[in-house]
Amino acid sequence: GQGQCVQCVQPSACGIDTDCRAWTCAAGVCPSNDAAAGTPTTNQTTGDCQTEQCDGNGNAEMVADASDLPDDGNDCTQDLCTGGTPSNPPVAVGTACGTSPNQCDGSGNCAECLGSADCPGQDTACSTRTCDAGVCDVLNASQGTPAGTQAPGDCMKSQCDGQGAIEI
Repeated sequence: GQGQCVQCVQPSACGIDTDCRAWTCAAGVCPSNDAAAGTPTTNQTTGDCQTEQCDGNGNAEMVADASDLPDDGNDCTQDLCTGGTPSNPPVAVGTACGTSPNQCDGSGNCAECLGSADCPGQDTACSTRTCDAGVCDVLNASQGTPAGTQAPGDCMKSQCDGQGAIEI
């Protein structure tokens, strides 16, 4: 308005504001207000072991953040940041998980059992506990399978009924 050439008449002529730099227009000049080094930006990715923050010169930079854990929601994996890199390695075999008495299998899976001894109940002559792919089950002997010690001469035969019980 006075015949002078100026950089700006409003802040939008100076540049686009970012999390790390805000532009102003003062007396036709475009100074910037830079956020302090270490100021977190609004552009964050949860669980990437990184924080985007201002460098004090109006720029954003990524820095390792060991508290930005990659939580995968799995009881059988660890949530780790190592040098700014996320990972979810498996926890030790036998670590409790899910509902008791479930335990981790060492490969990142929560299992009902790791072996047949982990399954409830007792093995008998007609039924055996099994653990297959982390799930407990019972294997019943076929109907008519001899069960236990047979008493000679008593005209009786102990055998399995196919349902896990002994019948005489």
